[in-house]
Amino acid sequence: MLFASFLFLLFVFAFSGGTGRAFAAESSVIESVEITFKDLYGEQEEILTPDITTKTKGAFLSDVTFQKDVGKWVPGKRVRVKVQLSADEGRHFSTKINHSTCKVTGAVFDGYQTDREDHFTVWAYYTPVSVLGDTEKAGWNAARTKAIWTKVPHAPGYRVELYADDKKIKSFNNVRTSFLDLAEFVGDTSKIYYYEVKAIPLTSDEKKYLKEGNFVLSVTEEFPDSEEDEGGDEDGDETESEVAPRGTGSSTAYDTWRYVEREWYYIDSNGQPVVGWLYKDGNWYYMDRNGAMCTGWWDTGLDGRWCFFAGNGVLQMNTWIQSTPGSWYHVDVNGYMQTGWYRDSNGFWYWLDPVTGRMQIGWILLDGSWYYFNDRGEMHTGWLLFNKKWYYLAEDGKMLFDTTVGEYQFGSDGALVNSERLTEGLYYGIDPKYAGIE
Repeated sequence: MLFASFLFLLFVFAFSGGTGRAFAAESSVIESVEITFKDLYGEQEEILTPDITTKTKGAFLSDVTFQKDVGKWVPGKRVRVKVQLSADEGRHFSTKINHSTCKVTGAVFDGYQTDREDHFTVWAYYTPVSVLGDTEKAGWNAARTKAIWTKVPHAPGYRVELYADDKKIKSFNNVRTSFLDLAEFVGDTSKIYYYEVKAIPLTSDEKKYLKEGNFVLSVTEEFPDSEEDEGGDEDGDETESEVAPRGTGSSTAYDTWRYVEREWYYIDSNGQPVVGWLYKDGNWYYMDRNGAMCTGWWDTGLDGRWCFFAGNGVLQMNTWIQSTPGSWYHVDVNGYMQTGWYRDSNGFWYWLDPVTGRMQIGWILLDGSWYYFNDRGEMHTGWLLFNKKWYYLAEDGKMLFDTTVGEYQFGSDGALVNSERLTEGLYYGIDPKYAGIE
């Protein structure tokens, strides 16, 4: 008997990792969430969606939705992503998960929400990455003193290597234009000069989402004068030839819209791109720090408030926004995304997530009280039949529980006790106000 007891203890010790502790049942509650975005680089100028995975124990990745089509992505320009996790059978997400226990790697965390106990949604901003392309042609001006090449899409700058008689004599590492004056380095007529040029990121931030292109060797081809000034001056300022007008008009006109590499800019009376807010023809627009017109959701930097701009750049105000299928948001009369409680002109109350602003539906626990919001997001009041059980929500939307009103008793879960008679009557259309609760 003693020997058998000894063997049992030895078995427990061995299978508990040598700690001598007894087994404990795995909790059914998922206490933390972890999501990873891994950059994927394709061919030159190709933009791929990231590899999104989760290490969340007891859950799996069930859906990923991007705010903008991949074909419209621009390297370095953030895209909002919705990632949905589903719990394994028998598991559910804790209501206590917060920012500190919701870890996002490779993207910027933007918020979370629990749709149901077995579903958890995380919002994040991902920055697309890409390998820069190569210039299509590189040549000289007629005097062979200025290097000129065609622009590479999304290239912040270029590196130029100058050679004389097959020997490198000068490197230029931060060229922000598509031309470079080399007159002071190519004066010896007895030598043969050529150069190589490739697109590169310039700043540490740009290097996070862009990889260098390949060197392209210059040819003896002469570029016409109209292309010599393509790309602005060597200090990085844009010239009139860089952008095309929005609509009709001359590309050299000021106080007009211009289009550059799939981005809209507004050029002011001084010939400079407008940055920040722009009021034009009765509409508001927002131009980012580079002067590019914003579309979709955008953080204007004003008290962390978000605004939504339509595809034509117009700020949306006092309206509902469905930026992705099934996700509704509301912006106020100033165009700012609303959060928390919102009451519309018809008197219906809605609950907009305090972090993401997304309209909520279904059961929501707020400040210790349960509320129910229908498929349109409207707060429910009065009797509610849910999963074959009856509940009652007061005029302020709070669910009754652990109480008795007249002949009706509500349990700790809010469900009506012994509700057969009421269920039959309400199912056939009896007005709730005659059910005995005012």
